[in-house]
Amino acid sequence: MPLDDPIPPEGGKPGDEPPPAADGPPRTPDDDLDWRRRAVEAETAADELRAALGQAQRQLAQAHDALDACETRRAIDAALFETDALDLETARLMTEAAVARMPQPDVAGAVEELRRDKPFLFRAASVTGAPAALSARADAAPGADLSGALEEAAVTGDRAALLRYLRLKRRF
Repeated sequence: MPLDDPIPPEGGKPGDEPPPAADGPPRTPDDDLDWRRRAVEAETAADELRAALGQAQRQLAQAHDALDACETRRAIDAALFETDALDLETARLMTEAAVARMPQPDVAGAVEELRRDKPFLFRAASVTGAPAALSARADAAPGADLSGALEEAAVTGDRAALLRYLRLKRRF
């Protein structure tokens, strides 16, 4: 083999054609159209996914707003229940309006303000302990009254007597 001869390709003989390039076969116009079609489809799918993501984000924001409203309403109901509101619906609506006007929502502060401004919506603070001086049964022994009501309800079978006994029993 003279030194001028070209180097044969691997595994081949001198004069053989070189193997095709690793890139694959040459491109044709049909391949370019296929790639363009696939690119357009991918862009369309990406736009649809962006729209779906936007819709999901809007729904998430609505769900967060609804949850915040429910939590605020629950806190208002709890605060009104603790302060013995007589008309829960009216007190709730007025408290919700007051909380909505606040820059920093403070349910307890709104309930206290409502209690100060509209005391007729709340039960008056009662003194517990001794019964009222003018009550009908202030001097009667509570145990004797309960047993008497039980005996009367059992003997007569009267519904009014039974209700009187149950009311007395609830106190003890």
